[in-house]
Amino acid sequence: KAGAEPPASILKQSYDTFAEGNGSHPQFKTDAGNILRKMKDDDIAGWKTDKSNLALNANVVVDPILDKIIAERARIGPHPTDSGQLALDWLNKIEKNIYDRVASSTPGSRTVEGFDSLKQQLYHDAEALKLKTGVSLEGTTASKALHSVRDAVRDAIIATDPGYAKIMERYQFLNEGWKEAAPAYGRVRPNHAL
Repeated sequence: KAGAEPPASILKQSYDTFAEGNGSHPQFKTDAGNILRKMKDDDIAGWKTDKSNLALNANVVVDPILDKIIAERARIGPHPTDSGQLALDWLNKIEKNIYDRVASSTPGSRTVEGFDSLKQQLYHDAEALKLKTGVSLEGTTASKALHSVRDAVRDAIIATDPGYAKIMERYQFLNEGWKEAAPAYGRVRPNHAL
């Protein structure tokens, strides 16, 4: 939008308000998360309106993702541990999701955007598993399977449209940086620099 303030400027204003003691830590966290999402949405809107973007409606090739699911099942083997069984259940769920996308007549279900949505869901599934079990699944069979398939989805997106992948990588970089820095903002005193 013409005349709209850049997101970085809005973030700085929100931080300044917070650091001056006129805002709350939860409100600043909410503002920052909203600004990051807006930056991502703006990047995607620009990507979509770029007339040279021929990959906008291209379908993502799913064979490498399905091959990765098969490889993960083979790695887990016929007698899985608890984490292995969790991984097998999850692999079955994601495989069904992919086949549903392939069979769907819904516009966009097989496009880069549709598969980016799937990749994000895989990220959230990992977080949900961590919350559900109350333990970090890092390094477990379930975690390895989840990361392996998520990486296969990411690679399929990149193969279809490297430009879109760059947008997602930028957003992920900013979002991860924010998650690492956010706890420190609860200890910030007025007049700290952003």
